[in-house]
Amino acid sequence: TTDSPVARGGNVTLDLSHSFPETPDARLIVTDSQGNTVFSREHCSFPFEWDLKDLSGEELPDGRYEACAVMRCGLYFGSTPRTEIIVIR
Repeated sequence: TTDSPVARGGNVTLDLSHSFPETPDARLIVTDSQGNTVFSREHCSFPFEWDLKDLSGEELPDGRYEACAVMRCGLYFGSTPRTEIIVIR
């Protein structure tokens, strides 16, 4: 989740809540409105501060994005609900 779905430049902090018995290993995935992955990070810890840059390190343009995390904790697997982020520069 984020405190606000609107990110006005700068950074956005993403948090992860889970019901695993231990802290899971997580992969953060951010997609654009067409479902293309614009950012991902393996072995992510939360809260995660994202600088609103894509996989190439370029600033993302204004638009609607979704973030989620795929998690693993031992033999358990899961994912978070998608969180909407609206970037306005």
